[in-house]
Amino acid sequence: MRTLIEGLEDAFRDFGGVPQELLFDQMNAVITRDLRLQGGALLRNLEFLRFAHHWSFTPRACRPYRAQTKGQSRASGPVPPGQFHLRTAVCQ
Repeated sequence: MRTLIEGLEDAFRDFGGVPQELLFDQMNAVITRDLRLQGGALLRNLEFLRFAHHWSFTPRACRPYRAQTKGQSRASGPVPPGQFHLRTAVCQ
């Protein structure tokens, strides 16, 4: 949990803001249980929810077994200088 929180705080500083929403995979530090496929609820880690509230963002979870909700997260090779683009402009 500590590594995730420190990494996100570094990213917020480096990007100069905090997005309104962040999408996460089914990692235990964020999601403790996902019962949506059975018609249930998404159970989030309370410590992480406090962190999200402190920084004023909404954590969202990818649906299990739906790769299209993740988007493209890996480049097939090095990204040329100047070709990196932030996918959102909702930083505060």
